[in-house]
Amino acid sequence: AASLSLGLFGALTRVTLHTVPAYKLREQSRALSFDACLDGFLAEEESHRNAEFWWLPGHDRCVLKTFLETDDAPFRIEAPEALPGTIARYLKPEAVDWSWRIYPSRRSFPFVEMEYTLPLAAGPAAMREIRALMQARHPACTWSVEYRTQPGETAALSPTQGAPSVNISLHQAVDLPYEPLFRDAEGVFLAHGGRPHWGKLHFLDRDEIARLYPGLDAFRTIRAALDPAGMFTNDYLARLGLGEDRSAPRR
Repeated sequence: AASLSLGLFGALTRVTLHTVPAYKLREQSRALSFDACLDGFLAEEESHRNAEFWWLPGHDRCVLKTFLETDDAPFRIEAPEALPGTIARYLKPEAVDWSWRIYPSRRSFPFVEMEYTLPLAAGPAAMREIRALMQARHPACTWSVEYRTQPGETAALSPTQGAPSVNISLHQAVDLPYEPLFRDAEGVFLAHGGRPHWGKLHFLDRDEIARLYPGLDAFRTIRAALDPAGMFTNDYLARLGLGEDRSAPRR
């Protein structure tokens, strides 16, 4: 439970990390139609170390990015940072570098984000519904929609709940309206068994969170034992039913 406790268990004073030897990656990207990218994504992922793609609503095209471990010498052609929502932002020249240099990306344009984790089998249908939703009701929202997978995690508050999963992320500029799209999209995600990313936007309340996390009572019991005074609870987590409810007077 402590591996994903949102700070509610207090301050960690000692952490043991399991690491792997440093490795290099070959990064490649290519533009594809929406159907070709989504239909072939799992095959691409299985043949690479990892993969992800972005759907660009303004172009109705996808950019698929793949990574393979390699022993080749590093090389990279630096490209200027393109505008959000454009194919050029994601379609980059092939590169080889150490993993810690390959994975990060520049984020110069402030944005807000909603990300939901869904069962692996539900991902394609949910992604198609998000595309149809944006085209029909939110055509002015042109920032990318990201799609990637992750293995199941055993932490009580993990959005994967132990099962292989898909993550779908929506983005919008901080100075543009985002709530109508995000609320509509949240309905799609919930209908497909999704759970929200704890560090990104969502609109759920404590009852909805309790329904999504069957192990929540056990988590609360551990939290109460470690922090009976609620020192590490904040108002946001209390509203979600994760920490001590500080709306009631203490005795």
